[in-house]
Amino acid sequence: MSDLPPESHRLDPDHHPTPFSAAQIRNASGAGTSVTFRIDPPGEDAYLDRWEFLGGDDDGGLRRRWTETLEGDVIEPPSEMESAWLDLQQHASYPCATTRIMTGSAATPAGEFECWIYVTTNDDGTVTKASFARTEPGPPVLMETVADGEVLF
Repeated sequence: MSDLPPESHRLDPDHHPTPFSAAQIRNASGAGTSVTFRIDPPGEDAYLDRWEFLGGDDDGGLRRRWTETLEGDVIEPPSEMESAWLDLQQHASYPCATTRIMTGSAATPAGEFECWIYVTTNDDGTVTKASFARTEPGPPVLMETVADGEVLF
């Protein structure tokens, strides 16, 4: 496996290649696929952001999204949204001028993953790290934003 995502995943000449293609995301997001994110906002209670893919076609998919407490109480009720696979790929298109890609691992409650880590310095000075598991097409398995050494997200 190469050290960087394939050049064929580049969507914009001024951006790095994305970790996954739209087709890889589509193939990993079949009906019944679920994704759960644990969100730990500093100074607030942790909660779960849940996605369930309901189906789709070659162009896009339908997913249900809701949030709940760690105990399973619903915070935000389910809503459905459609997304084009290319739009989901676009979410991981980062500008070359402010982002560097490194390899590393991410330890999460779901396990440890070998990752491509996109490190972006934002206009406000914050730094966002998005860690994409190399074998799990989709959103980052770990993401954090830091300012002055303090985790904001």
